Amino acid sequence: MIIESFEQQAINAIRDAGIIPPEEIAFDGLIHRFNAGKNGGDKPGWYVFYQYPIPAGAFGDWRETHESTHIWCAKSDKEYTAVELTEFREKQKLAIALREKESLDKHEDAAKTAKEIWDSAAIIPDYFYHPYLKNKDVGAHDIRLIGGRLVIPVFTPELAIKSLQYINDDGSKRFLSGGEFKGGFFIIDGEGKDAFICEGYATGASIFEATGKPVFVAFSASNLDAVIANVKKLTTSIIIVADNDQNQTGQKAANAAGEKHKCKVIVIPELGDANDYKKNYGKTALRDLLIKKIYDWILPLDLFLQNQKAIPWLIEGVIPQQGLVMLHGPSGSGKTFAVVDWALTIAMGCDFWHDKRLTNGKVAYLAGEGHTGLRMRFAAWCQFHNKQPKNLWVSSSGCDLDTPEGLKKVIDTFSNLDIKPALIVIDTLHRFMTRDENSAKDSKLLIDACGKLIDQYSCSVLLVHHTGHNQLSQERGRGSSAWRAALDVEFSIQPESEGAPLQIIQRKNKDADLCESIEVKLEVITLEGFKNIYGEITTSAVLVPIGPVKLPAPAPKNNHKIEKAYTSWANSWRYSGRVWRDGKPYLSRMEFKKYLTEHLGMAERTADNHLRPTREDGYICLLIPYLSMQGNEGWYLDDQVRASALKLEE
Repeated sequence: MIIESFEQQAINAIRDAGIIPPEEIAFDGLIHRFNAGKNGGDKPGWYVFYQYPIPAGAFGDWRETHESTHIWCAKSDKEYTAVELTEFREKQKLAIALREKESLDKHEDAAKTAKEIWDSAAIIPDYFYHPYLKNKDVGAHDIRLIGGRLVIPVFTPELAIKSLQYINDDGSKRFLSGGEFKGGFFIIDGEGKDAFICEGYATGASIFEATGKPVFVAFSASNLDAVIANVKKLTTSIIIVADNDQNQTGQKAANAAGEKHKCKVIVIPELGDANDYKKNYGKTALRDLLIKKIYDWILPLDLFLQNQKAIPWLIEGVIPQQGLVMLHGPSGSGKTFAVVDWALTIAMGCDFWHDKRLTNGKVAYLAGEGHTGLRMRFAAWCQFHNKQPKNLWVSSSGCDLDTPEGLKKVIDTFSNLDIKPALIVIDTLHRFMTRDENSAKDSKLLIDACGKLIDQYSCSVLLVHHTGHNQLSQERGRGSSAWRAALDVEFSIQPESEGAPLQIIQRKNKDADLCESIEVKLEVITLEGFKNIYGEITTSAVLVPIGPVKLPAPAPKNNHKIEKAYTSWANSWRYSGRVWRDGKPYLSRMEFKKYLTEHLGMAERTADNHLRPTREDGYICLLIPYLSMQGNEGWYLDDQVRASALKLEE
């Protein structure tokens, strides 16, 4: 057996540990530093090797995220005495102690340097403009600026600064050379005993801005364990917010630390971190995610009161999200036309239903009867609006929804098709009941089934029902009073009569004021491709508003945000060819999106959000007082002063 030289053995041991070794090794009992594959003057690799009595020592890499210590002993044919082995172990201890002494000195020097740099750095306000902060859409919370770079302190449990993190314009990060990283954290001070722990600054800032609670930034997944051990000295209520990484790094580190320290772990539900989630869905959505995860079932009163928010609607003031709704009317009154209009508008991705704001989603239309007529009504709507949604499904028959088997059939069908509906239409109610709709006990079975669907999918259920034959009962659905008691919203259809249009009248709105009666008309159209058995053309109708639709103005916004939105709109109009229609500047949705993505560098999803009138702080929402819509395809600039200014440019 050929034994390699001691120097070659040491080099191989360093390489086997995943560290790029130096070209030469000195066995002199002194600490030596080497590049370890890193460019620049900083040398994170180190070793201490002794020649006598046994070639041995220690080595490692003291970069913050890869700090390591490895023991090494040379292989030899020689038999060592007990005295030599004892001396060898002492030399190993000395090697480690020497390394620890230099590491401590290095960290102490770096801590002093960090404090000096921090004290000389510029204090910046929360709203300070910096490319990284703008890209992440977060404020500057107790961080500073030096040389154009953001500076974030790394604290000890005693809140002394022991290192710094720098963040450049492009988001690249590095730590102060020689500074100690392990167990260090940055804190964004908030209110409450619950504290969140996360990896990066932008993630922590997003969590703080959404919840107002204290946030500790650990800087990396590998540092979570050590940080939590230190943070437990400051607070006992700790929640880890884990990044959702493709390679599972964030989740694994968070779960391991959570299990070790008995901390709650919240994993962001889709790829990315809390900052990505906030940018995609807004601060309120992030807050709801984190707060609801902390308190899964019961909230203390202060948080219950803090969590106030506007009633969420599928159609503003008409159909709530997660509610039970009924529309009733006599046969032939037009109620199915109204329901078809609601369902298709929600599924289509439109921004408004008449003058009501929309939240879009998938629709499951459970049709128990009249499929031929229903098919024609759907076709008429698609033909009239020149659109055909992909997010709507129609059943081929009814089912016994008031039985366990019927409810399971619906849920299994949705599961197999991967449908999570925002709205489930049940048309008509009596086609989905096996029992007596006049019995409160029997009615409760279907009401409970609807409740399970609402809970299962966080959706709304819309019941289409008939009124009684008695003239006095035209303002309520027929059957048991249990129906009306269970409803969140109730509508009735009042058919056209001499001198009065067809009206959709809201009879009950549990959590809001009753909306005004909605006056509509049925416009007859000739269906393309539909003929009766005699080969004659077929007609149907669509529901249309009476008179012009005036879109609602948004809540007042900051002038600088409006001007920023208008500048983007006007620049897009210029780039797209300065189109005028009907004497007004006109910009198509497609061209505006193209400008936002290609010229401003927005992600497609972000651009789509800006083009939704219902998106708070979105460009179109901000500009609603100055624009009018052409269908859902583009906008006219109605503001005469601004339009005149654009005219003068030509």
